[in-house]
Amino acid sequence: MNSAMGDVTGVNARLNPGWTVFLKNLDFNALSPAQCWVLTDEQADSINDDLFFVSMTGILWVDVPGSYHNGACGFSFADGHSETKKWRDPNSIQPVRRINPSAGNQKPAPNDVSWLQQRTSAKR
Repeated sequence: MNSAMGDVTGVNARLNPGWTVFLKNLDFNALSPAQCWVLTDEQADSINDDLFFVSMTGILWVDVPGSYHNGACGFSFADGHSETKKWRDPNSIQPVRRINPSAGNQKPAPNDVSWLQQRTSAKR
């Protein structure tokens, strides 16, 4: 789940200061529900907690999205629609190696990270 959605623990607010955390419908003002993803597939080696974290600065994956659908990943959005995103950067498509979830996942993927940042949160 998008770490900017319902983050009552404050992880996203602490690691992405100045960015919106969506706790209620009224929080969707700079980013509409149709533009903000809620759920996605996560690459198996990247699963290490209960959320999918996207750093709103930089070009590195923190948590790595899945690429199980011919190099693509499914996303569901806050308005109820879903989309399939075909990854463009080679570092977005990582094979399952059955290793420590946090080992070696932080790789640059400027095109794909940027695409996801635009759909994760908005500046407050």
